[in-house]
Amino acid sequence: MTGIDIESAAPLEIYAAVAAMDEPEFEALMDHLPSRDRVIDALIDHMTSLFRPEQADRLDASIHIKLWDHPHGGYEHFEIVITDGALTHSREPDREPDLTVKIRPTDLRKLIIGESQSAQLALQGRLRVVGDLSLALQLPQLFEFRR
Repeated sequence: MTGIDIESAAPLEIYAAVAAMDEPEFEALMDHLPSRDRVIDALIDHMTSLFRPEQADRLDASIHIKLWDHPHGGYEHFEIVITDGALTHSREPDREPDLTVKIRPTDLRKLIIGESQSAQLALQGRLRVVGDLSLALQLPQLFEFRR
C-alpha cells in the first residue's frame, strides 16, 4: 500500500509516503487502526515543522485540532500551544482552546501538502473553526502549508 513499513519508519519517511499517496490510498490507510496513529502523528509533526515563529512574536494561544472520522467513532484530539514564538504540541490537551479546528484526516493531509487551502476547505464545509476567528485567519501566516 505505502511502500514503507509504517510501524518502523521515521515520521519524516511516513510523511513523505503519505504526501505521495492519492486520496483513496490515504483513506484506506486511515481505516487501519495500527497505522492510523503513526500516520496522524507524522502529519501533525510535519504541520508543526511548518510553523513560522517570526509570525508569532506576541502570540499566546492554544489551538485544538479535532480529527473526525475515527473508525470507532469520535475523533482524535491534539493541542498546539504557541507562546512568544515557540510551539509545542500534544495528543493530551491541557489548556482551554482559543481556537478549535475540526477537520478530517484526508483534508488535513491536503492542507499540509498544499493541495487545498484552509479558506477553500472552510467554504466546502470540510474545515470548521470554533472560537477566536481572528486567530483562525492567522493560520496561513503561522504555518507555511505547501510542499
